[in-house]
Amino acid sequence: MFNQDKKNIISKENKKNPLISLVNNFLLQYFKMVLIGFTILTLLLGYFFVLKPKYTQIKKDVALTNENTKNTSDNLKNYLLALNKYIKDYEKVESGVQEKISKVLPVGSNKESMYVLIEQIAKNENLFLTSLEITDSSIKAKTSEKNKDVSGVPGELGIISIDLSFMGGGYTNLKSLLNVLEQNLQIMDVRSINFNPSNSAISLSLDTYYLKTN
Repeated sequence: MFNQDKKNIISKENKKNPLISLVNNFLLQYFKMVLIGFTILTLLLGYFFVLKPKYTQIKKDVALTNENTKNTSDNLKNYLLALNKYIKDYEKVESGVQEKISKVLPVGSNKESMYVLIEQIAKNENLFLTSLEITDSSIKAKTSEKNKDVSGVPGELGIISIDLSFMGGGYTNLKSLLNVLEQNLQIMDVRSINFNPSNSAISLSLDTYYLKTN
């Protein structure tokens, strides 16, 4: 009785609004097709607005990674070719000249040899060495800046900083000392000079360089 009344009510409403009746009949008759169409539409929208942009971005990232890898590989190949050429050219040089080249820019830190060199210079110039401090500024700079190279020189070069003081020398001794340092085969840059003629004290701060091994 209740269902019959409900059908009568729906029938009356449908008669009042033919459009609603048409829509209801269409949905009842083609419900499965509408559901399938809605599902396909949802999948298409998801593909074009979600999956496709992500896929395009992934393709770009992969292409960029491949390009960077190729550039890195090319740079390494060029570096290797240049290094091999340098080795071949170096091997052609006479042993005496090779030794001079090594003195100009030694391979690896040479702090120990610098002690011997400075003491020998002081002896030759009749100066009394009162203090000598030699530090690897490259290691110190990297440690203080969390392994960032802040030395201001190319990354392949290391820096040995030397602070030294002499007694017993006048202006002539200072001039001779600077001349010896300038003529020394190993590159040396004087950072500061202090000369006190009243007590014949000479203080120098200088840098020398070496080729890093890694």
